Amino acid sequence: MTDDRMRRGGDSEDDPTFVSLVGIPRSGTTWMQQLLNWHPQVGTGQESFLFARFIVPQLREFRWGLAQSGRGGLGLAAYMSEETFLSELRRHVAALRQQMVEVCYSEKKTASLFLDKSPPNALVMEEIHEISPEVRFVVMIRNAYDIVASWRRSSRTWAPWLVPDRVGEMANIVCAYVHAIERALAVLEPREVLIVRYEELWERPVTTLLAVCRFIGIEWDEAGVRAALDALEPDVARALEHMHIPLWGAARTKYGSAALNPPGFVGPATPGAGWRTLCLRDRRTIRAVLASHGLTAELVPLDRVGGWSRYDLDRLIRAPSGSVC
Repeated sequence: MTDDRMRRGGDSEDDPTFVSLVGIPRSGTTWMQQLLNWHPQVGTGQESFLFARFIVPQLREFRWGLAQSGRGGLGLAAYMSEETFLSELRRHVAALRQQMVEVCYSEKKTASLFLDKSPPNALVMEEIHEISPEVRFVVMIRNAYDIVASWRRSSRTWAPWLVPDRVGEMANIVCAYVHAIERALAVLEPREVLIVRYEELWERPVTTLLAVCRFIGIEWDEAGVRAALDALEPDVARALEHMHIPLWGAARTKYGSAALNPPGFVGPATPGAGWRTLCLRDRRTIRAVLASHGLTAELVPLDRVGGWSRYDLDRLIRAPSGSVC
């Protein structure tokens, strides 16, 4: 990168300006992304899946090969140390991130922070932290009933490939995400991760967005926040043909300059609306799956309610100005 603004989205281990927006799919990550993209300092683009699908699978394959003791190890583990492989992987990540940031900043001249929204990265936060410890995470979660109801509606409309149309399997996927997030919290510090509940964003949107901005290190006045909220109010967003998310590269050539907004993508937004669409049998199934994983419908671990408070939104609201811990 040639100028300092682009360099800040690059590969420095002290770089605070590459933020990963992750979470359980259908928990409000797209809404949060588009709202933050209204801020002049924030640049973002379509879901890259950079770590979940391109980088972490390589690390896991290396370690799988090393564990194959029957033949004394397989794959690249038979040619280099894990430290060497991680070093090469980090160089690869830096080059890919540089390309992402450069195309974004070349169009949004005011941007100085890159927001990579990719929900499945929530499943690999541990490895992301190992590969790129400078990355900070904003994690979106939502009531499990509303997530499952949204998945079911999506799988029957714009995304038949998304998840199986069976509530028990959907609930197990939700639990898998929660457990992955829990594992990551065991190695991440509060300054590195912020958990935001969809319900908080819905019920107190201005306070929530200002707290998120505080966490990622940018300032935003209340008037700017309210302008974004008005422009992306669910009933308004539902009618748009395109999202407030730019496309570049091969996708721009094929689909245009902005992400498509397929019919059905923006569903009922009010917390609890999804729960009301589920029949009693489906609610019982979801509740039983959650209980088997030690979770409540709010996705709070039953054995330590409030255990995520070190990472939640209220700590920023309570904290002195300038603090993110």
